[in-house]
Amino acid sequence: MIISIHGLKRLLNPKRIALIGVTINPESVGGKVLANLVGGAFKGVVYPVNPNSESVMGVQCYKNIHSLPRTPDMAIICSPAINVLDILHDCGESGIEGVIIMSAGFNETGVDGKALNEELKKIIAEYPGMRILG
Repeated sequence: MIISIHGLKRLLNPKRIALIGVTINPESVGGKVLANLVGGAFKGVVYPVNPNSESVMGVQCYKNIHSLPRTPDMAIICSPAINVLDILHDCGESGIEGVIIMSAGFNETGVDGKALNEELKKIIAEYPGMRILG
């Protein structure tokens, strides 16, 4: 079986990143990731996704993945675990090939988290070209 590494390249060298779950709180996980992307060495485009904010740290926000002007190479999910499944479906439907999940609440949290993790595996199987880290 030959496995394409195209999605893996999107994780390692993205040109456009959707940051999903970013909030106006600079101390939140999403806030810190945005600050690192915008203030760090990343030279690509960052699309913060937050349905409740017009902008975060001066960067325009988008209501959801489907409202982005271009398909990102990678999505970073900083949302609660309960929201990750729907977000991952949206990523797959939108053609996003690389995803980093920065959410707690899966296997490490007991029975409910393990159930979420099993659902997560099913969604991943629906999008064989997508590569996931997290």
